[in-house]
Amino acid sequence: MPMILTLAIAAIGGAVFFFAGDRHYAGRNRRNLVHRAANYGRLRTVTGREMPASASVRSIRSCRKLRLVLRINPRMSVEPCPGS
Repeated sequence: MPMILTLAIAAIGGAVFFFAGDRHYAGRNRRNLVHRAANYGRLRTVTGREMPASASVRSIRSCRKLRLVLRINPRMSVEPCPGS
């Protein structure tokens, strides 16, 4: 009996959570669209706290691996790595 009661409470809570999110979806979507329209054409300012683009993160990781490989095989080149 307690397990059925627990499952029923969980199911009701999940349904309330789902329908509350669905209820606010239209307002949240409208707010995001207005924000996008208000900022259309505006340039983003770059600060030092922003994460680098994923391509640069990948290139940094690959250059670290290349430097590790260079210790093993010194005939390779480090020219594609920035800051090497």
